[in-house]
Amino acid sequence: KFTTNDHTDLYNCLKNAKGKWLLSYSDCSWIRDTYKEFNMLKIKRYDTIHLAKNNNSRRLKIDLLFANYKLDVFDMPLFAADNKVKLET
Repeated sequence: KFTTNDHTDLYNCLKNAKGKWLLSYSDCSWIRDTYKEFNMLKIKRYDTIHLAKNNNSRRLKIDLLFANYKLDVFDMPLFAADNKVKLET
């Protein structure tokens, strides 16, 4: 399991990276605050992993994508083509 120190080490590594990077996290205020200097895209989607366990009930999940370059919905056809996924910048 990632500790707070692990998350901080990852952030420090990424902020000093020379190349492009893209990072995905579950939504939480600490992560939003930590990566606030980078571009962010919020993805709202239904979690289908737990369908069999929960009588086919779907849970709305919010994921965050962070990058050190401009994130454009049109550059992500996998998400843009899926009408069950909502993207927000």
